[in-house]
Amino acid sequence: GGARGRVSAISMQEQKEYSRDQRLREEIESPFRKARQFLVPWLIASAALASFISGTRLLAILSGVKGYDLQETALNLFVNVAAIGVMSFIVVRDKKAEGKSLERIARSGLLAAMRVEVAGETGKSAMLPMKAFRRSQRVTIVAGGQEVVQAAKDMAAEGREALTDAGVVVVPVL
Repeated sequence: GGARGRVSAISMQEQKEYSRDQRLREEIESPFRKARQFLVPWLIASAALASFISGTRLLAILSGVKGYDLQETALNLFVNVAAIGVMSFIVVRDKKAEGKSLERIARSGLLAAMRVEVAGETGKSAMLPMKAFRRSQRVTIVAGGQEVVQAAKDMAAEGREALTDAGVVVVPVL
C-alpha cells in the first residue's frame, strides 16, 4: 500500500568533527587522495631543497663564481619552483575536495537519521528513520512554503497509484 509522510524534526546543524565511519567512507570514495596527501608534501620539500640549491648556485654564478652553467641552473630553478606551485595547488585542491566530500557524507547521514511519521492506509502512523526506506522505496522530499507543499501533496494524491507502483514516497517538509 501507499504511504504518506510528515517530517517530525530535522536537525541539520553544522558539523566540524566527523566520525570514523564517515572518514572511511570518504576514503573509499577517493582512495588515492590519502596517498597524494602523504606523498605530495614530501615532493614539495624535495623541490624546495632543489630550488634552494639551484638558487644559491644562480647567486654564485651571478657573483662571478665559475664552474656552473647559467642556463642549466636557471632552468633547474624554474622547473623546481613551478613544481612547488603545481604540487601546492594539488594539496589545496585535495584538501577542499576532502572537506566537501566529508560535509556531503555527514549531511547524508543526518538525512538518513531524520525521523518521518508515516501513515498507512489503515490510518495508523509510525515514526521511522529515512534510512528505513533506503532499499525498498525512493524518497522524494518536497520542502517549501505551505502553498508549495500543498501543491505537491495534491499532485501526489492524484498520482498515488503510479507513485506506489514506482515505490516512491513523498515527504512534505514545511
